[in-house]
Amino acid sequence: MPGSTNLRARRAFTLIELLVVISIIALLIGLTLPAVQKVREAGRRIQCTNNLRQLGVAVNNHASTYNDQLPTTGFGSSGLFYSASTFYPPTYDFGVGAYAPNGPRNQAGGWGFQLLPFLEQDNLWKGNDAYQANGNTLAGIGQAQANAIGFPLKVFQCPSRGSNRVFNLTATYMSKTSPNGNYAIGAYGGSQVAAAQTDYAANGGPNGFDGNGSFDVKGAFLFHDYTQTRPRLRKFADYSDGVSNTILIGEKLINKAFLNQSQTDDWCGYACGYHSSNVRFGAAAPQSDYTNSGGGNGQGLFGSSHTGVTLFVFGDGAVHRVRNSVDPLVFKSLCQIDDGRSVSDADYE
Repeated sequence: MPGSTNLRARRAFTLIELLVVISIIALLIGLTLPAVQKVREAGRRIQCTNNLRQLGVAVNNHASTYNDQLPTTGFGSSGLFYSASTFYPPTYDFGVGAYAPNGPRNQAGGWGFQLLPFLEQDNLWKGNDAYQANGNTLAGIGQAQANAIGFPLKVFQCPSRGSNRVFNLTATYMSKTSPNGNYAIGAYGGSQVAAAQTDYAANGGPNGFDGNGSFDVKGAFLFHDYTQTRPRLRKFADYSDGVSNTILIGEKLINKAFLNQSQTDDWCGYACGYHSSNVRFGAAAPQSDYTNSGGGNGQGLFGSSHTGVTLFVFGDGAVHRVRNSVDPLVFKSLCQIDDGRSVSDADYE
């Protein structure tokens, strides 16, 4: 009839039908979530690879600039390698119109600091902000040191471990006079200092640090021997096993239970001198990050948050995945510049 409305009755969902739909949605989410996580982790691993590649290029550019001389791991001394209270900061002279960071032969700061000008961080390396803020006087060197130690840089961070780790530490910078007397090292005497962490560590050698002042000297970089006026520096020419067979820098092992807290080998960051925070060894095969709320740290070893592999940049600038199941003797060979052992990619990738 005109004007009449014929409404068809609509049947509502039953409870059982609603539960079935919810179950199907949950099942689909459960099926797709692992795939999404794998894609995200693949992206993080690509970024981590890019970081290490940049560091490898920076090392090679450093060698080109300094007549084949590599950066050092900075100055260290007995008892400080695993110290969580004391470290050596970057060192400067007072230059003409700016601070002058000491070069590799005199630099007490670590390899990360020494690579800054080759990572487009020349201003941070020179301490320009501190120089200007302190009226272009010597008084700003301490602030220049603190700025370098506390400034987070993505190139030192593996995205699989999350965001920046900058710890406010109650720290004592060591104070020491070099043989030629040109060091300016601030003694902070227990005041607070911010330290930006690194997920990457230099290859210190195959055997480790014995805790009694004995440093492994078979790794990619030598530590800085403060006692000598002209200390010996590592060169690529020293790599008798070949640069493509020797690890420069790799991911370091972390106890994730304390990931966002300072611990003895995730403490003073990338810019400080020879320390377990930025130097690791091949004394054992790399491991997956672990969680132990009862304590522990990275044990001076390499490792990562990637599934089953740890990433390393080699002397030729190539980045390789090393299986965590690699033969420990093979890994030791990769961490020694001159053991004379033949190692192929298939032995570790």
